[in-house]
Amino acid sequence: MLSIPFQIEHCILKEDWINAILRLKEAVKFNIFLPFDHKEMFAVFYCALAKQYESKGDFKGAVKSLFRAQSYYATFRPVNYLKAELYIKLGKIRKASAVLEAEYAVNPTPQSARMYINLNSKGAERLYNLRPDYYFSYCLLALSSMSSGKYDLASQYLDTAMKKANYMSIYFIVIQLKVTLQEHDKVIYWLNKMGSEALPDPGWKCKNCNRELKQWDHKCSNCNSFNCVYYIL
Repeated sequence: MLSIPFQIEHCILKEDWINAILRLKEAVKFNIFLPFDHKEMFAVFYCALAKQYESKGDFKGAVKSLFRAQSYYATFRPVNYLKAELYIKLGKIRKASAVLEAEYAVNPTPQSARMYINLNSKGAERLYNLRPDYYFSYCLLALSSMSSGKYDLASQYLDTAMKKANYMSIYFIVIQLKVTLQEHDKVIYWLNKMGSEALPDPGWKCKNCNRELKQWDHKCSNCNSFNCVYYIL
């Protein structure tokens, strides 16, 4: 009979998350040595199970699994993203917004901000109030100002964002502003500056093959490695 760690590995290969969770509970109960953080692995298994339930249309099971993931590892970053995406699919916009606000207050990212703004088009100031220290909060205020035709104010917000970070997303908004103002020479200037100075924005990335990914998954869609997708700041 295979040892419990090998049984867990076998369940992972089969994507049998229910039995993977059961075997992991046994390992913890009997204090069996594991080559990983068991709390994080519980969170990974429950998140993977949630996505599996969702793919089968069992949204109740998916939500329940995500709450269990969070109970094992409260700071596991993918949970709130998966929760918000699930609530959006269920049409529960208020719940999705609340989850994204909570996430932005603790771990602000451009991804969570964009998800929130897609649900609340006038929510830039709300996110800024949650994290006035974060560079992308000023990007949101700049975009909001641009949509209202307040271009000087947008420029001021972008100047503040630039002082806080040097990510490509800021440059894109600056270029968007210059295009709107038909300042063509400055568009070329900022394109060149972005190419030589801007840093890639934070995002999901595989730590094994370095592929940038749109969202978290239990394995990399490029190299198929398990539990290798992390949010890289």
